[in-house]
Amino acid sequence: MDVHSPIFNHRPPGRIEPNPNYTSLNDGAAICKKEKVDVLLAVGGSSTIDAAKGIASAAFYDGDAWDLCNGTAKTDLFLPIDAIVTIAASGSEMDGGAVISNKETNEKGAWALNS
Repeated sequence: MDVHSPIFNHRPPGRIEPNPNYTSLNDGAAICKKEKVDVLLAVGGSSTIDAAKGIASAAFYDGDAWDLCNGTAKTDLFLPIDAIVTIAASGSEMDGGAVISNKETNEKGAWALNS
């Protein structure tokens, strides 16, 4: 990727919040589709890395990202993810698992990316 491209410095609106909400996945996936992103770079802790995992998967799904979180939909495709860990506490960088929140329904969904 050209480090001078506009997407290199792009963040989803509002950045990634702690206990990422599925709406951030929808926002990030829309950016990936529009900008034809090749790889995601997650810089942060477990919330940022989990959100990147969700975005990586949602980028190949045309429905609502919550469908992927609650198990009603599945995709075996995902963008590659690189991670720069700034807080080594959860081990999120070590596997394909992710936990995403739905703040509207007060639920959490979990899934694992196949590698």
